[in-house]
Amino acid sequence: MYTTTNANPKSVQASELRAAILEEMESQRPDLRTWLYAIVDRARLTDKTRAAFAARAVKFKLAQLLNHPNYKSIHPYFAVLVYSPYPGSTPAQTVRMAESLFEFDSNIISAWITSHLEPEALAAHLENATFAYKADNSGHFLSYYDPAAPPILHKLAPREWTNWFFGPLISGWYPFDTATEEVWRKIEGGKQEAAAEPVRLVFTEELWDAIAGDPFPYNLLDYLGAREGLAFNSDCYGVRLAQIEDLLQQAKESGLYKPSDLTTYVGTLLQDPMCAKDPRWEEYVMATARGEAPLSDYFKA
Repeated sequence: MYTTTNANPKSVQASELRAAILEEMESQRPDLRTWLYAIVDRARLTDKTRAAFAARAVKFKLAQLLNHPNYKSIHPYFAVLVYSPYPGSTPAQTVRMAESLFEFDSNIISAWITSHLEPEALAAHLENATFAYKADNSGHFLSYYDPAAPPILHKLAPREWTNWFFGPLISGWYPFDTATEEVWRKIEGGKQEAAAEPVRLVFTEELWDAIAGDPFPYNLLDYLGAREGLAFNSDCYGVRLAQIEDLLQQAKESGLYKPSDLTTYVGTLLQDPMCAKDPRWEEYVMATARGEAPLSDYFKA
């Protein structure tokens, strides 16, 4: 029986991800077919990127991860499972077929999954994780495919649920970016050859608080991301998000808490990182922290 652990997950640089996944697939039992899947959360894509994905995806198979008729209007924007239409019958053929998936830009991919489950079976298994419940029995969407979710679920969800959810996976890779580099981390699955009966996830207070998270960094990235001249360290969404989170942490440690002041702080240092060394900037940050004036007054002096 597969049992999840809280061991530190394996991490690789983005440039090493392809080799790590293909090596993992080649190491599986030769008598079992191994599939490589990508999860694409179409809700995170811009109209331009969504069109580019749709154009490229015609060469692949797509399995919807939400089929409930009550949510038909959001089906085109929901996460989808992407896989090769030509599964190999030998490990070498499987790897060659899987390699074609890597033509997708990493910004489009929310997660990579390797599994012995056939596409329909894996899609059904993942769809069974779409909803989770609070103690009052109210249902909520569970964005298990969001890069921030897997480590939280793996660590805090009840063992019965994590054993069920991760059991049919050989591995699940998700981006875990820092402010300077793009990193992918792996959660080991149970390598089960069949999915078990679904397990209902009921949020504990700790899990709910962790999984709900703080939307402000994401909203701030959306707000600032389209602006030119900002000193982002990368074009990667996750790296940019981590950079914003680092700057927000600096701002909060300086005593700022109002969204308008946090936005000014992050936007200013992205526009001109050297501003942090300006004594006048430091004076205005301290004055703002004391409640004397908004940080935007820095630009009026």
